[in-house]
Amino acid sequence: MEFAVILVNWHDEEGTLRQVRALRSWKRLRPRLFVVDNGSTSVSRASLSGEVDRSELICSAVNRGYGGGNNLAIIPAIRQRVDALLLLNNDADISEAGAEALLERLASDSKIAILGPTIWEGAGEQWHAYAGGRDIALYQTTRIPFELGTVGSSPSNPLVAVDYVPGTVFFARREVFERTGLLDERYFFSGEIADFCARARRHGFRAFVDLQVQAKHDVGRTCHRLRNTLYEYYSLRNRFLYVTKHHRRHRLRLFFRWFALGMKRSMSALANGDLARAWALQLALRHAFLRRFGNQNHCFSRVLDINETAAIFADKKPSRQRLRLVFLGGTVGAGKTAVASSLQKRQPDVDVIDVDEMKRQHYGTTEVCLPDLDFAEAGYRAGRRHQPNVAIIVEPVCEREHFRSILDAAGLHEDDPNVRYVWLECSLATALERKKGVLDPGAIKAQYARYPQRFRPRGECVIITDNLTIDQAADRVWDVIRER
Repeated sequence: MEFAVILVNWHDEEGTLRQVRALRSWKRLRPRLFVVDNGSTSVSRASLSGEVDRSELICSAVNRGYGGGNNLAIIPAIRQRVDALLLLNNDADISEAGAEALLERLASDSKIAILGPTIWEGAGEQWHAYAGGRDIALYQTTRIPFELGTVGSSPSNPLVAVDYVPGTVFFARREVFERTGLLDERYFFSGEIADFCARARRHGFRAFVDLQVQAKHDVGRTCHRLRNTLYEYYSLRNRFLYVTKHHRRHRLRLFFRWFALGMKRSMSALANGDLARAWALQLALRHAFLRRFGNQNHCFSRVLDINETAAIFADKKPSRQRLRLVFLGGTVGAGKTAVASSLQKRQPDVDVIDVDEMKRQHYGTTEVCLPDLDFAEAGYRAGRRHQPNVAIIVEPVCEREHFRSILDAAGLHEDDPNVRYVWLECSLATALERKKGVLDPGAIKAQYARYPQRFRPRGECVIITDNLTIDQAADRVWDVIRER
């Protein structure tokens, strides 16, 4: 099986390069390598580029967290049609023989979609083994301790089904990502893999741990103060997001349970004099009920020792005041592509991202669509703009989830004042006239019939183009974009 390995670096170039060298020392396996530099700086780029080829290095000036960092590499890996993807922490070690055994398991049994090894985790002389994880909405301690004979396997069948495989060493078939989508970046850190495995189960994919394969995860390199605050914060806060997505019928009971547990742990930390941990837990509860997810590292600058953890505070509160993102959709024949092209030619700050053109590049046709991947890639392309400009995404998006995929990848939200929704519309008669000789009349009518049921975002501006030239329609759109 051809596979890709994805490493996410975050201010630990030494550890990332150590992992790169280990992978390149393998004799039999030759995986495609992707290294994502999260929160990239000139120093980190220079350090990594010395040993990582330009084609293997993906730099993001914004820290997108575990999920977002991996997503930046998952998309090109899938585009290259690898059979499987390995998400690997830079502080985890798996041997070539171990990776080879996991690949053979995937290749030999199509029922195995997600696979991981037993993880030995610890530091110094304190190590414990874990075999996968349990539902994070139902258990406080989700990782399953590994003791031979206690996890439902036998020597003849070393595979054990689990709710999720930890993201420390995470193998998955390409098809799982194609059907399930990308990692949910709202988790930012902790919970996104459990969420991904839960979503994958809905598509019939199962997750397993191979008890005969082992990997090590050295947590001794992580600052104790970070694990005691940031990890506690994200771990508790993200439970509420997971419950909302996967346990809606029981969410009130589970919300109350996690609120009570959070308060209990916070009071215990206060009693022990650990004010930073108590504050982190209370902040997690507050943000959970305010639905303030994503990167909140900037909230911890007053709690942690800034000299020990200066890299964290480079993650300033995200600011997207410079980027204006415009959704430009429309009925068939309304001229959305021509209008976007006109704006790009006449306005130097406009950049157009045409989803149909992306499909042609990837699939050779516009008829094929992997919504989660295609829309997320469009959002990433928009989100990477660093100059004051306008990114116009040309796509007649009809479902709310598709809007969210684009916005999450771009680092924006639906009600952001810098997001504009413009819908171009023309009558069926105009559409038939404009597309005469280009599309079959039956296809035009079928496409036209879809749009009345589409999702309409708040603040959408509808422009009727029947009696407008392309330049006139472009002027109207530009007026909407410039509105404050």
